[in-house]
This record gives sequence, C-alpha cells and structure tokens, in this order.
Amino acid sequence: MPFSRYSESQLRHLVDILSLVESSNPAKVALRLQQLQRGLEPEDEFALVLSWLGNCKLVHKLGQEQLPLSCTDTYRVPDLLAVFDHEGKEVPVLIEVKKTNPADPQSLEEDRLSLKPGYLKYADVVGLPMLIAWKHRTFWTLFEMRHSELAITNYKIGFFRAMEENLLGLLVGDFSYHVVPGTAIRMRIKKLTEPDEGGAFDGRIEDVHFVNAEGTRIPNIPHLASLFIFWENEAEQLDEGDAIVQSFVIPDTGLGEFASRTLGKLVHAFATLQKTDVNWRAITHDTEHWSHQRGQIRSVVEEGAEHGVFTNVFRMMPKHRPTFL
Repeated sequence: MPFSRYSESQLRHLVDILSLVESSNPAKVALRLQQLQRGLEPEDEFALVLSWLGNCKLVHKLGQEQLPLSCTDTYRVPDLLAVFDHEGKEVPVLIEVKKTNPADPQSLEEDRLSLKPGYLKYADVVGLPMLIAWKHRTFWTLFEMRHSELAITNYKIGFFRAMEENLLGLLVGDFSYHVVPGTAIRMRIKKLTEPDEGGAFDGRIEDVHFVNAEGTRIPNIPHLASLFIFWENEAEQLDEGDAIVQSFVIPDTGLGEFASRTLGKLVHAFATLQKTDVNWRAITHDTEHWSHQRGQIRSVVEEGAEHGVFTNVFRMMPKHRPTFL
C-alpha cells in the first residue's frame, strides 16, 4: 500500500466526488488541488503557531460556504475560531488569515492590506472580536480589524500600524529572544587512524554538547539542537593531537528572533534538509512533530537563558489594549 490507511480513506472520498468536478482531466484536477492546498497553507501554518505558543486552548477552522448566495455581499465568514487562556479566562475570537509578499523584495516600503467590511459585520452578529492574522514577508502580526480604516469600499491598514497593535505577545504568548553570540555546539572526534596526506582520518565522535559564550558546558536542553538548524553559525576547529574538537559557533548578528517565526523557520529548514516540500496539513496530523508540544518553545528559551544561551527575552505589547480583554 503506497499510502497510510488514513490517506487511502481520504483518497477514496476524493474519488467519490470527482464526478462532481467540471473537468474530467485528472492532471487539471490535481493541479487545482495543489493550488487550493497552497491557498490553505497560511491558515494551517498560523493555526499551528497559535497552538505551539501555548495560550491557545482551541483553534477551529470555520466552514465558509454561505447561503443564501447573495449574503456574501454583507457577511464574510473568517478562517478561524480560536479560544485563548488569558489571565485565567477563556477568550473566544474570530481570525481571518492573510499573507502578502512585497512586489519588490528589496523595497522597504510599507505594504498595505485590504479587508472586506463583511468580516466586521459577521463578527458583530455573532458577538465576537474580529482579529486579522497577517503574515508579511516572514513576520506574523495579529490585530483587531477595528484598527484598520475604511477607504472607498474596503478597510485598509499598513503593516507598521498592524505591528504596533500586535496581540501575539499579549494574547497568544509570543515573545522575542536573542541568541547570545559565542553559543556553540561542540563535538570531540577521536582519531582512530593517522591522517593521510590530505589530512583525512577515521574518527569516532566521543562527545557532543553545548557551551555558552564563556565556554561553560551547559546541560542537555530538549530541542535546543533543533534550533541550530536555522541559526547562522561558523565552524571552528581545534587539533588536540589525538582528537579534533569541532565547534559550530553563533556569530554576533545583532538580530533577535520571534517565537512566532521560529516554527516556520524550523519547518522550512527541515524540509530543505530532507529535500521535500513543506506540507503544513501533514504536520497538523503528525502528533510527534514539535509543533504539537504546546508552549515548549518558551520552556526551551527560559531554561537556555538560565545558562547564558539566550538574552533579551520579552513580550511585545500592543499600543492600545483591546477592549475585549
């Protein structure tokens, strides 16, 4: 069997509905399915980010088929319903997920997002806050739609304004952190043979561990090694005669990182290593994936901070506190 039982079951359901598809060309149907999957990727990714950061108790995709057909002129059903644990209280919200990329990647011009008024109308009817999750370049922001301004027909908001009102820290549990330069993975390789003319030899790895910038060995912290997959690092080597000590050292880039970006960077880095495409839907059903270990990224960073691996760990607060909190 080329696929798992679950996959085979889903494919059988797909075969049943193919008769309803206008085109009988399997290649065209497959291409359209790929396009639809790419369209769903941002909301799949953001749903996992919400779950991973630790404060989300429930995230649920909303069915977006509406009747009567004309009601789409008035109401727009958003992508997600989410429930957060905020100061011991359950806070339900609606979330529409958007993704944009600049036409010119080298441009520093602020991009703007356009939003249909129907999202606010729907939120008003069901009595829930209407939030917008916007991924621009590689950054996620989550803000109340009320911060956007009505133009001629749609609401508009710039990315800088969206970042000012970002609720990921206050509501979801996002935080910023900085890797201390000089942090390194260090391994000792025992020489089993004498080096040949090219310097090559047979070796055995005897020890692998982390050290902080002061060279102090730190205890094993689960998943810390995974973060090295996407961190920039520089190789250093020391010959001790009977062994080689190889180190991969974090340089001083002066840059911090957001936990909300970390998951995406990890997923893409592992996909590159495995030479596969990123499949957020598959990760959603992979119970062994790190993304399902709710809130553990904060545990990793907090424990690492105790040993000098991380610094400048803080939450970003919105310019205006939401009224629904």
